Amino acid sequence: GDGRKCAVAFEQMDSFKCAQVVERGTPEVMVLVVERMKSTKAADMLKHCLLNKAGAVMSLMAPEKCGSMIDLMEAEWTAGVLDGVSANQVAAALERVTDKEVAACVMEAMQPAVATKILEAMEEKSVTKFLM
Repeated sequence: GDGRKCAVAFEQMDSFKCAQVVERGTPEVMVLVVERMKSTKAADMLKHCLLNKAGAVMSLMAPEKCGSMIDLMEAEWTAGVLDGVSANQVAAALERVTDKEVAACVMEAMQPAVATKILEAMEEKSVTKFLM
């Protein structure tokens, strides 16, 4: 259906119920809904989704939206979700996270090999920001 209408309905629904709907839907449709939801509600809902489903949705998101969601999530959970998302996309999202400490915590929670790939995908100025 219409992403905007769904988003409005989701805002009123319980996060757990929303998550069940998202898990049954295709990531391509669900990302349209999630991108129109308020970030706080969307983050809360994604927490209830299976990691791979949440990852599939986040991998289709605009980096800005993805970054604003990461700001609101627990670092360890985020690291698990982003595990299945391409390094380039994670790099782009983390570069847009407003709280650099949150982004750094996410990186710390990742497998070293994954974190390395992400750092390699980032722009140099972002890497230096993380390592300061």
